[in-house]
Amino acid sequence: MPRPGIGGSQLHELTRAALSLRLVAVFIALLCPFGRNLSILQITAVVAIVVLSIFEVRSPESLSLLEAHPLLTLVDLTVVVGFVVVAGAAGALQLTVLTTAFLVGVWVDRVGGLVTMVLLLVLYFLGWRTRSGQDGSTGLIMSFMLMAMWFLGLVVRKAADNEQRSHKVLQASIIATTAAEERAKLATELHDKLAKTIQSVALTTSVIPDAVESDPSRAIMVAKQAHQMSAQAVSELRCVMSGLREDSTELVFGEAVIGLVSAWQCAEDRHVRLSIDKDMVLERQDVQFEVLAAISEALDNIAQHAGPCDVSVVASKEGPTLSVVVRDTGKGFSEPELRACQRAGHQGVLDIQRRLLRVGGRAEVSSEVGEGTTVTMVVQDKLWEERE
Repeated sequence: MPRPGIGGSQLHELTRAALSLRLVAVFIALLCPFGRNLSILQITAVVAIVVLSIFEVRSPESLSLLEAHPLLTLVDLTVVVGFVVVAGAAGALQLTVLTTAFLVGVWVDRVGGLVTMVLLLVLYFLGWRTRSGQDGSTGLIMSFMLMAMWFLGLVVRKAADNEQRSHKVLQASIIATTAAEERAKLATELHDKLAKTIQSVALTTSVIPDAVESDPSRAIMVAKQAHQMSAQAVSELRCVMSGLREDSTELVFGEAVIGLVSAWQCAEDRHVRLSIDKDMVLERQDVQFEVLAAISEALDNIAQHAGPCDVSVVASKEGPTLSVVVRDTGKGFSEPELRACQRAGHQGVLDIQRRLLRVGGRAEVSSEVGEGTTVTMVVQDKLWEERE
């Protein structure tokens, strides 16, 4: 029966390595014919094993099919063992069977693999003894080696499954931590921005009833101030709620960045020079989520602190390396000014750096007074099993 669980590039690479070793075993067998010419059956066995192995190594579709239907490993095992036993192939050609036993351990569940290995070992031992006329000691040695390779395949697959489970637990922990930090940040912004503005509106409007009777002109002025502060509160609420926008990880990264930048342009009535391939795709959703949030944070910092300026966003990907540069030509800041803002509760730069660190990347912020600010983000877009 098929083994439940994941496949993954690691198992594909192991499968290719095992099949390549099988081809090496065939080459060694051809160099060591033990002082006699190969029979027609043996030549047929060599050709069949080589063709089957090359097809499985070179064809990505065969590995995908194997991942979807692990029982196909048994077909491979039957073909290889059948040709070796029927042809009476001696010596190194028997090593080809070992690689197939390893693949059974990797791709077939423990019970199904054990039953299959026992049945095939019995047939292999009987066939070898019948063909060679020996006492069966060679068959016993090969039987032990086959069981050892099958057990090694089981161990390798278990290690791969454990790694994947650990990765899923880690990803769940990262998501939970991110959600908690987002809630804390949202609560801080509501307290620092919206709550203070609403409190100011309440205090301002409290004087209107008395002013209407004693000083109508002052009441009108206060009402206008209250209206302006109310509009400011609405704007601040929209800014805070933008952090709760629909999850953009459902889009490909290029489209998500274009949508994010377009929304910011409309909200701030500014133009952004954007350079990105709209079809750019990231393999890691956690990287996409954090980088999009960091870009949004960088743009919000520009809106709040840079003043009138030119803004550009450039995203590129070379191999697994994703680079995003957000640049403005605004006011800029010095290191003392940045530290003073952070002490006052403005954590925009730190938030960007924390988001990139969370996914194994880095964010560098450089700025000079009067020269603008540049935020450079670099992160590796590699799936867990591909990382060294």
